[in-house]
Amino acid sequence: MLVAVVLMFAVCYFPVHFLSILRYTVDIPQNDTTAALSMMSHWLCYANSAVNPLIYNFMSGRYSVHYCINRYSILKKMHCGTTKNERTEPLFSSLVIGYHIFSR
Repeated sequence: MLVAVVLMFAVCYFPVHFLSILRYTVDIPQNDTTAALSMMSHWLCYANSAVNPLIYNFMSGRYSVHYCINRYSILKKMHCGTTKNERTEPLFSSLVIGYHIFSR
């Protein structure tokens, strides 16, 4: 999992650093193409923050179970005393039971 996180960080941040090095070493003309490349490279940096939780969720069983537990507790607080709370409880129980069965 650590390798995947570090690799994704390197892939997402490489274009920003590469463009910075090019700007300092080579005279790059400012036009629409370089502005678009700069914008996309900065979006990749933001995408890294969005992708990290997905990597943790898919590669770590403990993270996904705790994510479900936290999500269930938030839903329970939001819908306290309604029938939706009773509908989500069997789903939560099956997730925890499924985790304990498959984690062995």
